[in-house]
Amino acid sequence: MWDSFSNWMNNNLPNVLIGGLLSSILGPLLFQPARRFVGKILLSVFGEVWAFVRAWPSFMRLRKFVSKEKPLWTYRPAGNLLKNASPPCLMIMNYKGGVGKTTLAANLAAAFSEHHAKRVLLVDLDYQGSLSDLLRNRDEESRNTMASVLSSATLPKSIDDVTTGVQDLPNVKLITSEYDLTHVEENQLQRWLMGDARGDVRSRVARILTSKKLNVKDQFDLVIFDAPPRLSLASVNALRAANFILVPTKLQPLSAIPIAKMVRELNEFRGKIRGNFDLLGVVCNMTHGTSPAGNEGLSYAGIQDALATAPGNPELFSTFIPDRAFLGRPDGANISYSLKGADGQRAREMFNQLSDEIGGKMGIVEPMALAAE
Repeated sequence: MWDSFSNWMNNNLPNVLIGGLLSSILGPLLFQPARRFVGKILLSVFGEVWAFVRAWPSFMRLRKFVSKEKPLWTYRPAGNLLKNASPPCLMIMNYKGGVGKTTLAANLAAAFSEHHAKRVLLVDLDYQGSLSDLLRNRDEESRNTMASVLSSATLPKSIDDVTTGVQDLPNVKLITSEYDLTHVEENQLQRWLMGDARGDVRSRVARILTSKKLNVKDQFDLVIFDAPPRLSLASVNALRAANFILVPTKLQPLSAIPIAKMVRELNEFRGKIRGNFDLLGVVCNMTHGTSPAGNEGLSYAGIQDALATAPGNPELFSTFIPDRAFLGRPDGANISYSLKGADGQRAREMFNQLSDEIGGKMGIVEPMALAAE
């Protein structure tokens, strides 16, 4: 047997040597992808297991919190914000839709810009983007800069990176919104609840407005938030940043009655998120005329009663914005403030007068400007 093996080796030694050499060279090369593949699987499985173990205590805390039916916005304590580090911030909101919030925000920005020479930053908080569609320059590409603000824990290099110009209003800039904002809000809120988000997602707008690096306070005299009719991540961000809340309402029972409830809820919510806002007052919007008419008087009296006991002495402003086509649906301009002719003059008089009242209440309108009127 040994002789047979020796003869075989003598005859096949070159083949054995070459085969061994090729195996030693090609073997690792052939099996390296397989080893990498298996390694990736093991690392992935280990990572998932480790993530589960690490997240389990947070999950149990969140489960317990949700089972008590507490507002998700209060899941973690909110930190303090720098007072007076941002421009004055006015938030226009009402939990009810269809009360003219966007029209009011746009025309008030125009009035403060043109009538009071204020540099205004408008912020569209609604995923429908109505304010953005209304005011964005036609040569600007469609951008969702509010989504960029909410999805990043890093400050932009400049406030110009998240703002766009406003047609016919050179002293007004706009932070825009688009429909995909709602997906960003849901994603960021879920990541924050899971502990997978950097920083407090409720304070990303406030961080920008109070940043010494961005120096927004020296670039704008006023910030106006146009809020959706619900508590979204964007609107909670605005409530963290806002100094004043302005509530537009129709003088109808279904619009006026909820104001008393809204006043109470905002007062409670302010403490839960450590906000610094006060209820500035209520604007009678989309009314029959420039004073209560018919059944509007009952709603007007109800609002007066609701505000009489509200903290901060909120005001029921005397300037009414009636429901007129040239105000809400101007033909020939984006907003009624920019209309030509008699309708434009009437619109400017109304919104200038309202800006006088609101600016005076906020303390941003000089006494000379009020006296001049």
